[in-house]
Amino acid sequence: MGKNHTKKMYFILIIIVVSIIFCWGSIRVIKGKNVYINNWNDLEAEYRLCTVKGRVDDLHFSECTISFKTHMSLDEIIETNREDYVGKKDIYFYSFKYEAALFFRNDNYYYIYYNEDNDNYRAGNLCARWTADGLWGANIKFPFPEAQDIYEDYEDLEKEFDIDIMDEIFEKDDFETMKEFYSRLSPEICSIDEENQIITVKAYSNTESISWDSGYLYEIVIDCKNHTITGPTKEGGTVTLE
Repeated sequence: MGKNHTKKMYFILIIIVVSIIFCWGSIRVIKGKNVYINNWNDLEAEYRLCTVKGRVDDLHFSECTISFKTHMSLDEIIETNREDYVGKKDIYFYSFKYEAALFFRNDNYYYIYYNEDNDNYRAGNLCARWTADGLWGANIKFPFPEAQDIYEDYEDLEKEFDIDIMDEIFEKDDFETMKEFYSRLSPEICSIDEENQIITVKAYSNTESISWDSGYLYEIVIDCKNHTITGPTKEGGTVTLE
């Protein structure tokens, strides 16, 4: 009787544990899963971009981006963060264009778009990374209407796609588009010279070898009239890409 009683207790215990796990999983599916994104100017800070309800598959994290699968539509996802939603915008990854939902809070832009090729959503912080003049490891980031690297040697890409990348940047985002984008940023982060069509924005690096204890040590100058972008060099000077 003792052994049978023990077996019966084990069996009941297993049923209870399985039931708890099932209920916990069901609650998560009903409540949804929060999607968090890092900030461009503070990689230790996390921002709740949206809540994805239903079963979520294939969550892949990288520094400022995340991809996920869900049955929800983009409009349904937007409704989970209507407060910070500012509208839809076409964003580009090299020659590919996607319609993205744009969100803004505390000098940070965030995007979500559906990638038909991979049948998933991609979300991230809408910022660029300055890598010119040998600064590949510096991880210098700044708000920008396209999520891309800004680097000095475009030759291979220009040959592959038969385009002038700097001209492409300003054709996709002219001064009026840039002005609308940067006007939401605080004066401490960004200034806009409307007469000369020049936008100056602070840049941030979290690289250990580059101290940022005294604040934003770098700035990026975007000249929309002359189609140039100026930023820091490895030696502490500046370089203009055109």
